[in-house]
Amino acid sequence: MPQAVDGRGFRALLSAQGFGDAATYMQSGNAVSPADGTPDGLSGSIREGRAAQFGFRPDVIALSLDGALAANPFPEADDAPSPLHLFFLRRPDTLDIAPLQGGAPRRTSGWRNGGPVLYLHMPSGFGRSKLAEKLARHFSSGPKTGRNLRSCRKIAELARGIG
Repeated sequence: MPQAVDGRGFRALLSAQGFGDAATYMQSGNAVSPADGTPDGLSGSIREGRAAQFGFRPDVIALSLDGALAANPFPEADDAPSPLHLFFLRRPDTLDIAPLQGGAPRRTSGWRNGGPVLYLHMPSGFGRSKLAEKLARHFSSGPKTGRNLRSCRKIAELARGIG
């Protein structure tokens, strides 16, 4: 039976796998660590380590946040970061954006496809957004995770403080 994994258990697992100074962000499942290797290789290593130690094999997406933060196509979110959501896709080809096409997205709200990152800016709120609802129906089963810009910045700050 799978066990619950808290931040200490996840950090210990990463350390045992040679990830060194791992740190976790809240109880979000996000961890940062200096690491060498490809994103797919790192993801696979962590996924298999979780399976061996805890009995389940979760989707894991390894990435560098700096590039995603620097490529932010919604500069107006810099002062109000919570309405901008970044969806990280382990396989960008699993996102079907065709249903979202049909005119350029408005500059003050909408979406931008950044390859492995989909930026969704919803100043009126994520829960009330028709675009977010439409997008959710068209995500395929590929591994993905999303965080708002505020959380991404906090995780990147945590990463800069280690190693």
